[in-house]
Amino acid sequence: MAKKRVTLNTNLAGSLTSAGSSIAINNSVGTSITTTSGSGLTINYQPKTTYHILGEDVEVSGGYKDGNTAMMVATLNVLGKPFLDELHKNSVFFPTEIEEYLEKKFKWIERDKKIDDIIN
Repeated sequence: MAKKRVTLNTNLAGSLTSAGSSIAINNSVGTSITTTSGSGLTINYQPKTTYHILGEDVEVSGGYKDGNTAMMVATLNVLGKPFLDELHKNSVFFPTEIEEYLEKKFKWIERDKKIDDIIN
């Protein structure tokens, strides 16, 4: 069986000064590696995951796919705004990116509903 080769889009930048050198590597999955002469190596890894919410993909940074969030998203997709309202009453919130998306999405849905009511 042949090994599968994975290629990441990587940007490499570096500079050399009289005081020392600096190299930074960033790639498409949110990993950045920075080193400066004399200061050691710093690696920042910020994984991103995507949830399918109300018909659209929403990317969330800062973690891997969470089972609880996925379950809440699935239930929200079926039950809609009343479910979100009940979560908020119980002090349960989605990650910031999802909360911001839901706020906009439900405003759009409400606006479209009002327009349809006026037309009909």
